[in-house]
Amino acid sequence: MDPTSEAFAGQVWKVASRQHDRVTVEQLRALGMSYHSIRHRIRSGKLHLVGHGVLSVSRPRGTAERWMEAALECGSAVAGGVAVSFSAGLAVWA
Repeated sequence: MDPTSEAFAGQVWKVASRQHDRVTVEQLRALGMSYHSIRHRIRSGKLHLVGHGVLSVSRPRGTAERWMEAALECGSAVAGGVAVSFSAGLAVWA
C-alpha cells in the first residue's frame, strides 16, 4: 500500500485509535512504511516521537496516553505483549 494514500493513513489511524493515538515503529513497518518515511513524518511534525520506538499521531498527552506509551514501549520486548493493570489499566481502557 502506498504510504501517501488516504487508505494507508486510514490504516494508521485505525491502529492508533485503539492505542490513544499511539503507534510503534514496528506497527508502521508492518503496514508497509519505510524507515525513511517514518523519519520524514517525524521531521515534518506529522508524527511525534514520545518513547523508544513509540510515536504519537496527535500532540496532547494525558495520563492515559503516557501509560499507553509505556505499554507499547515494553510490549515488543516481552513475549506475548504487555498489560497495564489495576486502576491504570482501567483508565487506559475506559
